[in-house]
Formats: sequence, structure tokens, C-alpha cells
Amino acid sequence: MSASAASLSSQRQRVLSLYRQILRLARQWPGRPGVADPATEAAYIRTEAGTLFRQHKSLSDPAVIESHIAEAESRINLALHYNIPYPRMPNLPPGCLATPGQPKRRTARGMDDALPAYMKSYKSGYAPKIK
Repeated sequence: MSASAASLSSQRQRVLSLYRQILRLARQWPGRPGVADPATEAAYIRTEAGTLFRQHKSLSDPAVIESHIAEAESRINLALHYNIPYPRMPNLPPGCLATPGQPKRRTARGMDDALPAYMKSYKSGYAPKIK
């Protein structure tokens, strides 16, 4: 087995472990008392994980896979820390939104550049369905 095949095998194990960890998190999700229904948030976690994992199942570049693993780990840590399963929107730097007379692509480029590491999956056009 070559070094790259071993690396992909190792990454595959990490990805599967990460997916199982996310499903366990959804099963044990405590929710936010008085704010949201834990069952709704758990369903969101399962749906979001399934959608993003299926969307990226054909990736083969180890560096890209590694960045998506880091993104998933970051989102898990943020969800546990803030007790909110939904992605936290970034603060946009000043001047990145289009104003009258400026092209709209400036807005798109500014928003893409402002996306934090835990939201890079949304750069490809996928947007989460938050209820």
C-alpha cells in the first residue's frame, strides 16, 4: 500500500468516526431550555451532517479532506460551547457590501472572503435550512 493510499485510509477512518460522533451528538443534544425544541435541533444536526457528508463524499484530495475535517471539528466545538447547533454567521469587514453604483460581485467576494473556517462548505452554494 502506498503512502497516499494509507493516508486516504486513515482519513476515511477519521471521517467515519467524525460522522458517528456527530450522530451521537444529535442523539444526546440537550437543547436550549425555553428557546428551542431539542428534537428539532437534533433533527437539524442529523440533516445537516447527512447533507454535507453526501455533498463531499467524492473528494479525493487529502488537503481538501483535511480542511473539511477541521471544519466539522470546529462546528462541533462551537455547537457544544454555545449550545447552538446552527452555524454562527461571521462579522463582515467594513466595505465589503455593495453600495449603490458598485458591482454586486464585490458583495459576493467580500462575503466569501469573510467566511470563517467552520463555514467553508457554504462557499459552494449550499445553505443550511434553519427552522
